[in-house]
Amino acid sequence: KSRVLNDIMERLRTEAREEYQGLVQTIRDEGDIATAELKETTALTLVKMKVDELDAINDALGRMARDEFGRCEDCGKWTQMRRLKAVPQASRCLECQERREQVQKV
Repeated sequence: KSRVLNDIMERLRTEAREEYQGLVQTIRDEGDIATAELKETTALTLVKMKVDELDAINDALGRMARDEFGRCEDCGKWTQMRRLKAVPQASRCLECQERREQVQKV
């Protein structure tokens, strides 16, 4: 578990470093602050998405340790295997996840 998390964290650090270097190069090359700000915002959004995914993976590993992996955290039913193969860190069955996304849209 810790090896997987460390590998993911190292990849995140590498990607963030590359994004930062690209941002610095853009400022040097173009001197365009608006472009740099857009790149920075994009990079931060990508990093947040990756951190959220890492948190979801860590949560899934915890559910595995508690023998709860694959059980929907909302309805308690077992999640279909094809969903878990597509999204291994899923904490909800497809129906509950779709319901949650509909509520979040409102």
